[in-house]
Amino acid sequence: MDTRPKRRKNKDNPYTLYSDESNNKYSVSFKDNRGTLLDVEISIEVYNAFNEFELNDLSQMNKYEVLIKRTQINKMEVEAKNRREASRIVKDTLINSNLLDIEEMNKEKPKVTIRIKNLNK
Repeated sequence: MDTRPKRRKNKDNPYTLYSDESNNKYSVSFKDNRGTLLDVEISIEVYNAFNEFELNDLSQMNKYEVLIKRTQINKMEVEAKNRREASRIVKDTLINSNLLDIEEMNKEKPKVTIRIKNLNK
């Protein structure tokens, strides 16, 4: 019956296209304002116009999804950069205010002595 591939539809798209190219019959189905499902036979020109509208909607949905993904990736990159920058600023501030002397910290590593008691006595 319909040779078109199944494609996603925009949620605002109120109609569904059908075609039977072997019999040259084309139709569109939709619900009227009372909720009754109508199936109307249309010409090939009208069918092609509706088909083009669906393709344009699909193209816009794809562009929107790519934009959303790119925005999310950019947001994550900015957040990571801000965390690295904040860490660097805190470290620089501490070093410059002599509150943290990295050389002294490296020299004064704590020594740990472990004593093992013989519990078998």
